[in-house]
Amino acid sequence: MKRFKMKQKIFAIAREYHILDEHDQMLYRAKGKMFSPRAVVNLYDTTTNELLFTKKKKLFAIMAEHTVYDSMGKHVARMKQKFTIGRKLVHIDGDFGHIEVRGNFWALNFSMHRDDQLLVSVDKKYFQIRDTYNIEIHAENKKEIEFLLMCVVMIDSKFHENKKNN
Repeated sequence: MKRFKMKQKIFAIAREYHILDEHDQMLYRAKGKMFSPRAVVNLYDTTTNELLFTKKKKLFAIMAEHTVYDSMGKHVARMKQKFTIGRKLVHIDGDFGHIEVRGNFWALNFSMHRDDQLLVSVDKKYFQIRDTYNIEIHAENKKEIEFLLMCVVMIDSKFHENKKNN
């Protein structure tokens, strides 16, 4: 199991997150594009400054739909929200299998499951100056861990996109 912290940058023009390891070393940076109608967010490795994944929102969809692309522009996964009452339910389908995201009504705490196995748990830290999340990932493959971190960014930006322009 790997542990991370995700902190949203307070004074950023576009949405920006810093993802740190358990020793508060910044490993990844997710940065949104300002004034992007497709709510584009890119995930970078901070040690190499390499682009890992890009998230784009579908422009015309009844229920919000987001797509993840790898650094070469290849489609990796698609996230669709399912209509439910009282809780958030999202499905992510793609190269890493079918992942179901389950969360409370405000999507502050959520978990990701594949074949009913827990993959990721995300808990918001309350009473913080900026949005801060504790993330536990039950995976060992580095590329899968990076993809799951991109999914956490995608879910936060999707459910809290009215707080700040993506």
